Amino acid sequence: MKDVLSVRDTADRLGVHRNTAFRYRHLMMPLLEKHQPGELLGVAEADEAFFRRSYKGQKRGLPRPAHKRGTPASKRGISREQVAVLTAVARGSRDSFMVVLPSVPSAATVGAALGPVLKRDTVLVSDSASAYKTAAKALGIVLRQIPRGTHKLGPYHIQNVNALHSRIKASMRPFRGVATKNLPFYLAWFRFFDRRGGTAKPYHFLLDAIGVPTGANDD
Repeated sequence: MKDVLSVRDTADRLGVHRNTAFRYRHLMMPLLEKHQPGELLGVAEADEAFFRRSYKGQKRGLPRPAHKRGTPASKRGISREQVAVLTAVARGSRDSFMVVLPSVPSAATVGAALGPVLKRDTVLVSDSASAYKTAAKALGIVLRQIPRGTHKLGPYHIQNVNALHSRIKASMRPFRGVATKNLPFYLAWFRFFDRRGGTAKPYHFLLDAIGVPTGANDD
């Protein structure tokens, strides 16, 4: 799981049936809520990443015709074809916050997600989306928005959260699409190793799967 192998590659490496590899993968998946940061301090960057809505594994009752795995959405950004993952990370930290939004990004969904982890003295940095402006006002926090067509506003930017999106997308690529119902588990899997910057060992992941708390430097 640390090597982020597909089910078939995992089965080949371990010499087991692919169904066995899939079953064990899901038995060991972390819970996203369990590993969320309790707060984002200082300067926090926020943005959404979009994933194609997937009914992978569902055999009946599909709301649309089935298509080949990994097929990109016909529209970019916000649409019924996409599911939004709100991400945020404090400057100078890899301890990222992630949540699959229940609907399209709006002031209500963004505010409800970020409210518990943003402190009054946190400076939130986002793109120019109006949802962040309304949410920040309701939460009573300072907001700095990067104007459309630019990369920064003085010392403020969202390069760290954009880099996080790149790492998430790269980690998902071997799977050629993740079922939307399982997306929080795959995000937690990615986050477990990413937040430690490569220092986490496979046995840390195993201990976490059976409920034993670990640190990046545990022996």
